[in-house]
Amino acid sequence: MATKSRYQNPCINDTVQLQMFVYNSNNTASLQNIEKVDIYYLDPSQAVESNPDGRVLMESIPGSNVTTVDTGEYQLDLFLDPAIYTNTGRYID
Repeated sequence: MATKSRYQNPCINDTVQLQMFVYNSNNTASLQNIEKVDIYYLDPSQAVESNPDGRVLMESIPGSNVTTVDTGEYQLDLFLDPAIYTNTGRYID
């Protein structure tokens, strides 16, 4: 088990550090609240006109799991649970 960023080829049982950077007028800015983070699998076999990239909701993580690293910088450590993340492919958050 390792901790990786999203672009370091994470594998099942790794923890991925998802980061978000927020700006307002080219300056970092804090958010008042993060309600949740949704993780979607992009399944081409599920693509239809109303869902062109085939988004399938895999997991919703409460905003309380998101940590503030600095002004305008937020991080979520996402464990790639093999019971949830069974498909190889593209995911978005």
